[in-house]
Amino acid sequence: MKQRIHKVCAVLLFSFFVFLLPACAAEASAEEISMYIEERQYTFVPSPVIREGRMLVPMRGFFEVLGAEVEWCGEQRVASAYREDVEVNIPVGSTAPEMNGAELSIEVAAEIINERTFVPLRFAAECLGYEVSWHEEKQAVIVNEGDGKTNAWEKYIKEAEEKEAGEKGSDESWKVVSTQRGEASWYGSKFHGRGTASGEIFDMYAYTAAHRTLPFNTRVRVTFLQTGREVVVRINDRGPHVAGRIIDLSWAAAEAIGLRACGVGQVKLEVLEKNP
Repeated sequence: MKQRIHKVCAVLLFSFFVFLLPACAAEASAEEISMYIEERQYTFVPSPVIREGRMLVPMRGFFEVLGAEVEWCGEQRVASAYREDVEVNIPVGSTAPEMNGAELSIEVAAEIINERTFVPLRFAAECLGYEVSWHEEKQAVIVNEGDGKTNAWEKYIKEAEEKEAGEKGSDESWKVVSTQRGEASWYGSKFHGRGTASGEIFDMYAYTAAHRTLPFNTRVRVTFLQTGREVVVRINDRGPHVAGRIIDLSWAAAEAIGLRACGVGQVKLEVLEKNP
């Protein structure tokens, strides 16, 4: 097996590296879910499996379709994939795979089923610069190559930084300039991959939100009053479009504060401004 690149210090703890299927897909068996890669339908043998709402695919078959070489180290129980400047090492039974030498964190571990290694679909795809989405009408997973503007590694770095910033809600480098209380909601897979009012592509796994009037890129600390948990989001869209609500959070932001399971809830908004 190729020599593994030296680990970097940072550990990227970002749960949404794993593809989370919508509730409707989670209820279906893996055999009932189609997969399209670059508009071509693929059937993998053995079939993908679903673990805790996440799809796992046979590693060798999936990576080879995307043009990567796959190796297996039986002694260490580590599956590796290589393509151009990307090296991915995935230990079986571990939620700490490596990409280009940096240790990542995923929610569902790779596992061996009938002597085949299965890995989380979203993580596997994005490592090689592909995007994963869900097509409601086709009941299908769609895997397409990204736009090339940001490679997968840069995306993971950006997402990890946003999550870290979100967890540091009381960072002293920011000051509160205004406060508002009201009802919040969230939006996710239905809009994932679509354009926002700011011109960005909506990413349900990023810490963002929609607000009716705040300027785009404004940072807002949102505290869910029921749980007391808080997260910092960046405004990049307009909404909510339901009367009486004051902010619409991304799936990831709502999950971070415990709002996702509730659907809607009372929150406190604190508009932040960078200290001089």
